[in-house]
Amino acid sequence: MYVESVAELPVSKGASIPLRPADLRTLRYEPKLWEWPTVGRDAECDRIVAGLEQIMTLSIAENFNVPVDLNAFPVYAMIIPYPVDLSLIKARLENRFYRRIAALQYDIRRIEHNARIFNDSRSAIVEYARVVTELCLQYIRYVVCHWTALSLG
Repeated sequence: MYVESVAELPVSKGASIPLRPADLRTLRYEPKLWEWPTVGRDAECDRIVAGLEQIMTLSIAENFNVPVDLNAFPVYAMIIPYPVDLSLIKARLENRFYRRIAALQYDIRRIEHNARIFNDSRSAIVEYARVVTELCLQYIRYVVCHWTALSLG
């Protein structure tokens, strides 16, 4: 922040000056045009939420819809430093948490990554995590993608 006059300086050591609305606007993050497809951030978040809701209805996704039950798997919190699930990603999309598509894709990839770390790499749950992750990433990648166009193959 730039101080325009001596009158704006703090009156004592360690004090602060009020933040003006113009200063606040310069600090606020606004997504760049290239960060989200041409439909814009809000429309794209809404489209992805709709796709996630459909993916979450699949039986292979049920283990990834909500956080891992720490009562059933108490060591999960000690092994997995960044737990993530589809309901968290969906809530973050609804609240416009993600500034960039890359951050959303990172969270989705963590689902498979976490499953691979916590489970045997040849287990069914790791394969389900791979399929769910790829399905979500496909949906995000193809802006014109609609649920009926997705395939599990």
